[in-house]
Amino acid sequence: MKITIVYRDFWPDTSPYAQILFKIAKELAVADHDVSVLTSFPSHSRNTESKVPWSEYIHGIKIKRFPLLPEFGRKIVFRLINTILFIVQFSLFLLVRRDRKSTRLDSSHTDISRMPSSA
Repeated sequence: MKITIVYRDFWPDTSPYAQILFKIAKELAVADHDVSVLTSFPSHSRNTESKVPWSEYIHGIKIKRFPLLPEFGRKIVFRLINTILFIVQFSLFLLVRRDRKSTRLDSSHTDISRMPSSA
């Protein structure tokens, strides 16, 4: 089964939700599911964005990260902006991915009604 987890916090972020979701994703991958995670770069620990790749495959989990504004000591306005940014980014990612899949299907489809008859 294909499973996509969408949440702002994910490993290697240090928040409890990030750690719990990582454990859940690993268990699903071990159970032979196709697990993908759409998340943001870690925000609970400083200087991790440069150390963490935009996308990676680890423990059978495909991870795609989106950049957000730094939130260290910032007001609720920045968190709100980041929430909106995250929703917009992952929505666009899903739309582009869906469009690519439908284009691939269209190009591989052969319209048999337009094929010349062999009679």
